[in-house]
Amino acid sequence: MYVCAIKDLFNGEIACYSIGQSQDMELVFRALNELKKKGFEKGAILHSDQGIQFTNPSYIKRLEKMGITQSMSRRGNCWDNACIENFFGHLKGEMYHFTQPQTAVEVIDAVADYINYYNHKRIQTKLKTSPVNYRLKSA
Repeated sequence: MYVCAIKDLFNGEIACYSIGQSQDMELVFRALNELKKKGFEKGAILHSDQGIQFTNPSYIKRLEKMGITQSMSRRGNCWDNACIENFFGHLKGEMYHFTQPQTAVEVIDAVADYINYYNHKRIQTKLKTSPVNYRLKSA
């Protein structure tokens, strides 16, 4: 299973994500659709690595149509994506403390549950609270 996640750097919240059995453009477009539903378009900056999905002309056009500025990491520089890689490290390392998914449906449910935990309950060191709590206090 593959997860395409978009993290809001203001509070570290996973703003939206999509999950699927292949790492294709549809996976990325589903995440962008969720981002649009939440009103994050127009003026946002969306950073990614230089993966084939994010250099694809249809992705670039989609961002332009949404009014989102594209940002990309430098070639061969893993530090540029450290914030989302950190999340994926936590997802892979911590999710299995909650559950041991065996089927695709169980993986989808486990990822959803973990992201809910990550956003609403997991204390972020630099925020000293959860991402959602930080956003609500800052509003």
